[in-house]
Amino acid sequence: MIHYLIGRLEDTAAVTAYTSDRIFPLSRLDNNTVPAVVLQMTGTSDTAETHAFTVGIDTTLVEVTAIATDPASAWNLAKEIRKSLNGWNDGAVLATAFQTWASDIFEAPELYTITAEYSVQVKI
Repeated sequence: MIHYLIGRLEDTAAVTAYTSDRIFPLSRLDNNTVPAVVLQMTGTSDTAETHAFTVGIDTTLVEVTAIATDPASAWNLAKEIRKSLNGWNDGAVLATAFQTWASDIFEAPELYTITAEYSVQVKI
Protein backbone atom coordinates (compact mmCIF):
# COMPACT_ATOMS: atom_id res chain seq x y z
CA MET A 1 0.00 0.00 0.00
CA ILE A 2 2.84 2.41 0.76
CA HIS A 3 4.06 2.11 -2.84
CA TYR A 4 0.94 4.03 -3.95
CA LEU A 5 1.89 6.97 -1.73
CA ILE A 6 5.55 6.80 -2.70
CA GLY A 7 4.52 6.91 -6.36
CA ARG A 8 2.28 9.90 -5.70
CA LEU A 9 5.08 11.79 -3.93
CA GLU A 10 7.59 10.88 -6.67
CA ASP A 11 5.14 12.41 -9.18
CA THR A 12 4.87 15.65 -7.18
CA ALA A 13 7.47 18.11 -8.45
CA ALA A 14 7.22 20.34 -5.36
CA VAL A 15 8.25 17.35 -3.20
CA THR A 16 11.03 16.04 -5.46
CA ALA A 17 12.45 19.56 -5.69
CA TYR A 18 13.54 18.94 -2.09
CA THR A 19 14.23 15.21 -2.12
CA SER A 20 15.17 14.22 -5.68
CA ASP A 21 14.54 10.46 -5.52
CA ARG A 22 14.98 10.08 -1.72
CA ILE A 23 11.45 8.83 -0.93
CA PHE A 24 11.30 5.36 0.57
CA PRO A 25 10.00 3.11 3.35
CA LEU A 26 11.51 3.80 6.80
CA SER A 27 13.61 0.63 6.67
CA ARG A 28 15.67 2.11 3.81
CA LEU A 29 16.72 5.34 5.58
CA ASP A 30 20.22 4.10 6.49
CA ASN A 31 23.09 5.59 4.48
CA ASN A 32 20.94 8.10 2.62
CA THR A 33 21.26 11.86 2.49
CA VAL A 34 18.63 14.46 3.36
CA PRO A 35 16.30 16.10 2.71
CA ALA A 36 14.34 12.90 2.39
CA VAL A 37 10.89 11.45 2.95
CA VAL A 38 10.22 8.14 4.68
CA LEU A 39 6.91 6.30 5.05
CA GLN A 40 5.74 3.54 7.36
CA MET A 41 2.46 1.81 8.05
CA THR A 42 1.47 2.22 11.70
CA GLY A 43 -1.90 0.49 11.77
CA THR A 44 -4.73 -0.95 9.76
CA SER A 45 -8.35 -1.79 10.31
CA ASP A 46 -10.23 -4.87 9.26
CA THR A 47 -12.10 -4.88 5.99
CA ALA A 48 -15.18 -2.69 6.31
CA GLU A 49 -18.42 -4.66 6.46
CA THR A 50 -22.12 -3.94 6.33
CA HIS A 51 -24.96 -6.13 7.60
CA ALA A 52 -24.97 -8.47 4.62
CA PHE A 53 -21.66 -8.21 2.78
CA THR A 54 -18.01 -7.14 2.87
CA VAL A 55 -17.38 -3.73 1.36
CA GLY A 56 -13.78 -4.53 0.37
CA ILE A 57 -12.09 -1.41 1.73
CA ASP A 58 -9.05 -1.40 4.04
CA THR A 59 -8.16 1.70 6.03
CA THR A 60 -4.46 2.03 6.84
CA LEU A 61 -2.66 4.62 8.96
CA VAL A 62 0.60 5.78 7.40
CA GLU A 63 3.24 8.05 8.92
CA VAL A 64 5.04 10.22 6.38
CA THR A 65 8.17 11.92 7.73
CA ALA A 66 9.93 14.87 6.13
CA ILE A 67 13.61 15.00 7.16
CA ALA A 68 15.89 17.99 6.63
CA THR A 69 18.93 19.65 8.19
CA ASP A 70 17.07 22.83 9.16
CA PRO A 71 13.56 23.47 10.52
CA ALA A 72 12.38 25.65 7.61
CA SER A 73 13.22 23.00 5.01
CA ALA A 74 11.51 20.29 7.07
CA TRP A 75 8.35 22.42 7.38
CA ASN A 76 8.33 23.38 3.70
CA LEU A 77 8.78 19.77 2.61
CA ALA A 78 6.03 18.61 5.02
CA LYS A 79 3.74 21.29 3.59
CA GLU A 80 4.31 20.07 0.02
CA ILE A 81 3.72 16.46 1.09
CA ARG A 82 0.43 17.45 2.73
CA LYS A 83 -0.71 19.35 -0.37
CA SER A 84 0.13 16.28 -2.47
CA LEU A 85 -1.45 13.57 -0.30
CA ASN A 86 -4.36 15.15 1.57
CA GLY A 87 -7.53 14.34 -0.36
CA TRP A 88 -5.67 12.41 -3.07
CA ASN A 89 -7.23 9.33 -4.68
CA ASP A 90 -6.82 7.23 -7.79
CA GLY A 91 -8.03 3.81 -8.99
CA ALA A 92 -6.76 1.79 -6.02
CA VAL A 93 -6.53 4.51 -3.36
CA LEU A 94 -10.08 5.64 -2.59
CA ALA A 95 -9.27 8.40 -0.10
CA THR A 96 -6.29 9.92 1.72
CA ALA A 97 -6.85 12.22 4.70
CA PHE A 98 -4.39 14.11 6.93
CA GLN A 99 -4.89 13.19 10.61
CA THR A 100 -2.19 14.77 12.82
CA TRP A 101 1.47 15.79 12.93
CA ALA A 102 4.50 16.01 15.24
CA SER A 103 7.94 17.58 14.98
CA ASP A 104 11.27 16.55 16.47
CA ILE A 105 15.03 16.84 16.33
CA PHE A 106 16.04 13.40 15.11
CA GLU A 107 19.68 12.81 16.05
CA ALA A 108 23.15 14.34 15.87
CA PRO A 109 24.11 15.89 13.62
CA GLU A 110 20.76 17.60 14.01
CA LEU A 111 18.11 16.45 11.60
CA TYR A 112 14.70 18.08 11.85
CA THR A 113 11.63 15.98 11.19
CA ILE A 114 7.96 16.64 10.66
CA THR A 115 5.88 13.46 10.83
CA ALA A 116 2.30 13.54 9.58
CA GLU A 117 -0.17 10.72 9.90
CA TYR A 118 -2.57 9.97 7.06
CA SER A 119 -5.56 7.68 6.89
CA VAL A 120 -5.57 5.85 3.56
CA GLN A 121 -8.51 3.84 2.22
CA VAL A 122 -7.59 1.19 -0.35
CA LYS A 123 -9.99 -0.93 -2.40
CA ILE A 124 -9.18 -4.62 -1.98
